[in-house]
Amino acid sequence: MYCVIRIRGTIGVDFKIKYTLGNLRLNKPNHCIIVPENEYFLGMLKKAKDFIAYGTIDEEFAKQIDKKRKCETPDKTIKLYRLCPPRKGFERGGIRLGFNQKGALGNRGEKIKELVEKML
Repeated sequence: MYCVIRIRGTIGVDFKIKYTLGNLRLNKPNHCIIVPENEYFLGMLKKAKDFIAYGTIDEEFAKQIDKKRKCETPDKTIKLYRLCPPRKGFERGGIRLGFNQKGALGNRGEKIKELVEKML
């Protein structure tokens, strides 16, 4: 499964990226969604990578998130959560740089769990 967190707002952003974030149901910063791993969602994540952080999680971690935060959607395949801003802030690079540049955005892989734990 992919865990996706919206990090940045969309002031002055291209319409296609706004539309993609809307399709992912990420309407506000600090919203989190858990989606299944498939090519459809991966394409959407790559398109919006400059505004979101995402990575892979296992079923056990998804249940841990669900236990702490109540899911807002009735759909069982896609779960949406509202999270708090991360304790002690984002990484040193801030919310404008990618994860490989010591920022917060883009594909984090397994390290998405650390960010989610800071936001629960």
